[in-house]
Amino acid sequence: MPAALPFALLGAHLVLVAADGPPRLDIEHTCNSPGRSSVSQEAGSDGCLRSERSAGDELRKRWSQFSGPAKTQCSQQSRAGGFPSYVEMLTCLELASGAVPVTSPTNRATVGQGSPATTGSVRGRPQERADSLTAEPSPSQRTDPLKVLGK
Repeated sequence: MPAALPFALLGAHLVLVAADGPPRLDIEHTCNSPGRSSVSQEAGSDGCLRSERSAGDELRKRWSQFSGPAKTQCSQQSRAGGFPSYVEMLTCLELASGAVPVTSPTNRATVGQGSPATTGSVRGRPQERADSLTAEPSPSQRTDPLKVLGK
């Protein structure tokens, strides 16, 4: 029982960190880790740092929108493996909260980031539905396999 006390205190600390704002992560260590390979290590590291800083800024803006349990879970998950990431944390929180783009039957984003309301774009043919591309043909379009095979 006494051995579990440090883990309970650690868990309580993570909840407190999650309540105040996103935890501070060592993104420089993550972006300069030997496991990250690219054609140019410097360019890869710079791009990684830009992505991480952008995700960190977005997290700070939107932190209050996410639920406490999601913040705690995603904070712990983003540190797994020794290379913490704001990009992973933001993705986790968006998925956990349903804040990712929602798609319509025509497979286009209708709300959230990436929707026409936020991007101003309209793609594809409006009359064509994604589910119609794989729909079963109508009876008039079906063929009799015995006639086709000549049997």
